[in-house]
Amino acid sequence: MNVKLKYQTLFLTLIKWISFGGVIGLIIGSTTAFLLHTNDLLGETREANSWLFFFFL
Repeated sequence: MNVKLKYQTLFLTLIKWISFGGVIGLIIGSTTAFLLHTNDLLGETREANSWLFFFFL
């Protein structure tokens, strides 16, 4: 196998996996941020309306 082709294949594979990792990181990070924001919002709503806690028990 040609050395140039070997390094080209390695570089393209590396770029592919870095891209996959970036996309997955973006999706997981966005989902986590959304869930944390929603959790804070629900906690504030529960604290502001204490009757909600007793209504759902």
